[in-house]
Amino acid sequence: MGDAGKVEEPDEDERLARRAEVATSRVMARLWVWLCPGAGYAGLGWPVPAVTSFAASLAVAPLFAWYIYTLEPAAAWAFVAVFVAAGALWVVEAVGVWFAGSRPLAPRFLTHVPIVPTIVMWVFAFAWSGLFILNVRSLVLMGGAMALAADDHERFLYLNRAEEPDLKRGAVILFRTPRESGWKPDTLVAARIAAVPGDRIATTGNRLVVNGQVGPALGNPPQQFSHVIALPAAPNTIVVPENCYFVCSDNPSVGFDSRVLGWAERRNITSTRVWYLRGNRFLDRVE
Repeated sequence: MGDAGKVEEPDEDERLARRAEVATSRVMARLWVWLCPGAGYAGLGWPVPAVTSFAASLAVAPLFAWYIYTLEPAAAWAFVAVFVAAGALWVVEAVGVWFAGSRPLAPRFLTHVPIVPTIVMWVFAFAWSGLFILNVRSLVLMGGAMALAADDHERFLYLNRAEEPDLKRGAVILFRTPRESGWKPDTLVAARIAAVPGDRIATTGNRLVVNGQVGPALGNPPQQFSHVIALPAAPNTIVVPENCYFVCSDNPSVGFDSRVLGWAERRNITSTRVWYLRGNRFLDRVE
């Protein structure tokens, strides 16, 4: 009867075991915090800050994907804001875990040793690093000028650099129109290379002649768009200048060629590798 309300005190071995467990958990938390945001808190069994830090870091991934996909200013600002907030929380966590007091451990959150969230975070980190290193961007093609390769208002991914081996006749490129363009100067457009530096070009009827061979069809742009490159009728020719390319559109009825757009100058070529995002051709290269 007298022993009913008695609380049994832990013996010395139990106290030492608990103390060792707390010390080990703090050491592991200081390690895990550098591997995964939230993992340091998780190692100490602090669920609320662990969820906050981990969720903030996890939110960076979709926001970065949103920015890469749309290149919208709102997406960029959202990504930067969350990235900075997640980074700040990570720093606070690292400091807090290192100077954690003698507070008793709570039940573990995420996992006892947070392997899964750490793997998830590192997969995202490698994906982000890859996109940054590869300099991947996206754009929407408008106007239907590349009808053979793309639909109007279709979005694509592209590598934001030009590869020299790709600069050949028939290749699809992205380039910025020169200042003297008869359409819109300094505008990113997609077109297909029809002639490379050193080629002799002319016209016959509504077609381009390249080195004596009849090539792609040329458009008939409205009169308000002036010709900045005058092509003679065959057999007369002009030579494509060094570091310049003559381009055409796949749909000459609505698109322009270099007569209006101007030369695709090597320094203005943004990309030679473009990929589809549509379902049935996802990540197929545009040829």
